[in-house]
Amino acid sequence: MKGDYALAIDCGTQSLRAMAFDAKGTMVAKSTYVYERAYFSLQKGWAEQDPMIWWNALCSSVGKVLENKEVASGIGSISITAMRDTYVSLDKDMNIVRPSIVWLDQRRARCSDGLGKDAFAMSLVGMSATALDAKKSTLAIWIQENEPGNWERTRHYISIPCFLGYKLTGKLADSDSNICGHLPYDYRNARWYKQSDMKWRLTPIELDKLPPIVPTGSVIGFVTGEGSAATGLEEGLSVIAVGNDKACETIGSGCLDSSWASVSFGTTATIQLSIPKYVEPQTFMPCYRAVAPGLFNPEIQLYRGYWMVSWFSSQFGCNDALEASKLGISVEQYMDRMLDQVDPGCDGLLMQPYWGPVLKKPECKGSFIGCASYHTKAHFYRSIIEGINFGLMEGCDVMSSRAKIKVTHLTSNGGGSKSPQVCQITADMFGLPVHCPQTNETSGLGCAMTAFVSQGVFKDYQEASQAMVSFRSVYQPNMANHKIYSDIYHKRYLGLYKRLRSIYRDMLKETSNG
Repeated sequence: MKGDYALAIDCGTQSLRAMAFDAKGTMVAKSTYVYERAYFSLQKGWAEQDPMIWWNALCSSVGKVLENKEVASGIGSISITAMRDTYVSLDKDMNIVRPSIVWLDQRRARCSDGLGKDAFAMSLVGMSATALDAKKSTLAIWIQENEPGNWERTRHYISIPCFLGYKLTGKLADSDSNICGHLPYDYRNARWYKQSDMKWRLTPIELDKLPPIVPTGSVIGFVTGEGSAATGLEEGLSVIAVGNDKACETIGSGCLDSSWASVSFGTTATIQLSIPKYVEPQTFMPCYRAVAPGLFNPEIQLYRGYWMVSWFSSQFGCNDALEASKLGISVEQYMDRMLDQVDPGCDGLLMQPYWGPVLKKPECKGSFIGCASYHTKAHFYRSIIEGINFGLMEGCDVMSSRAKIKVTHLTSNGGGSKSPQVCQITADMFGLPVHCPQTNETSGLGCAMTAFVSQGVFKDYQEASQAMVSFRSVYQPNMANHKIYSDIYHKRYLGLYKRLRSIYRDMLKETSNG
């Protein structure tokens, strides 16, 4: 590798970070560009963003990192990861056709033809509702239905890293471990589905609009003169294809073994495994490709995971925000103190964490169960944390059973992992040690690891992980608390959805927004 540092870009929902790492995993420079607004909404529930916001953020944040001349002179590569399931439409002249629809957008395609000729086959395996829900969630179909002119003009329908990589190199290519979402992608074989395939018809995007796929770690191109002028990067610098933000987060937290699971306490809460075979996390749900060759990342996600913490804070935490301001701490830090005021199990209060769509449970809603007069705001806050973890525990159990593996360690990532209380509750609930990486920027670290492996600094990801990943703390489970949680999980939580399903279905029929 030419230089001592790998420059990693992590393009998120609210900000873009440019980070330089050395081969020991130390972040030697960082610049964060917070967008003026994460997205704009022309209608309720919509979320769109101008893709040039992300490019301008990259140029600005990279420029600030390069102000450190020692770091600038040692950068040997750049790699880009980003939020998933958000796409850029470009015309034949590579101009942006329309704003990108951001992953948390809630609009739905009509799909007036339903599942078409596949309806009978889906009904035979009991997947009609799930398949139709997935199809309606494919926002490329929404564009086809509502903006046919824009879809006709779209020559390239690509991910954010593919777009930003093109702006740097003039080349269009996407990594096999970056693709994740509503695209006609065969994860097992790392290729686009043929248009004759039933799975293509659930996400019907013309194949000539989709980019070439390259193996993770490939050099997709080199920074052009234009890219250099816009960013300050050296012309000819290698641009490395890496995985999506969750895939990078998983390796960046050292999760490269099937006995470890990566838990992400982000806007969408997820639990992800790294296993050496393709195993669907749930029947007919895809298993994503991992960054490391030969590995796959089955994943269960709670769409409105730690978003619920922000929701609770905004709706019920006005006084908490004032008190936190007086103390000079964040409202989350202040509210986390409430977690210590309530015993495990929240004195009978239980939360079912379906505040957003769930693929296998399309009609479900969120619920608080067991409310009583003695429950306080602290009880409700802790029940949210516990409810999210119960959902992740269920996902871990399902995936472990299907993959025939046993998880013995967890790593924690995302905003919630900054909280000692959340990490300890998680350890207690799972009955497993929770390892907190030395950096909260595990997606960026995973990017850098990919670059170092690609450039030959390390022979493989195991060697890179040993050199670059360390943990600032490990939370050991309190097994007495785990016994309490295990009883609640098996005796109450696991049966909730089945008992409430008919009520959820009635609610779905009565509400216009589902």
